[in-house]
Amino acid sequence: MRRERGRASSPLEALHTAMAAMVKDLTTPTRLANHLSLLELDLTDPEFRRLATRHARGFRREIALCIRDAVVKGELRDCDVEATARAVFIAYNGALVLCAFEPKARIDVFVREAVESTLERVSRSR
Repeated sequence: MRRERGRASSPLEALHTAMAAMVKDLTTPTRLANHLSLLELDLTDPEFRRLATRHARGFRREIALCIRDAVVKGELRDCDVEATARAVFIAYNGALVLCAFEPKARIDVFVREAVESTLERVSRSR
């Protein structure tokens, strides 16, 4: 996500571009299932869990930086950046799972809509 933040003129577009890149290969139910099946390994093996936790924290930190930049640029209203990053992180991960039950959905669009919906609620709540 750091690369997208450096290239994009909009912090929110950087966020969406990075998330789309992360799911670009999950184009079939089998690929998505394989991706999600790795979660079991991440949860049961101590070394994988440590690495997955570090990755998740870094991802959430990058989300927070995009949100902070979006507030500074006026793309989002002033908000609790950490809480918003957590909500976006949850929306992203929830969309990965729920997309499996929407056979006609494109995962990149599904993720973007989930994140945009979350950010709209934050923007309206202030």
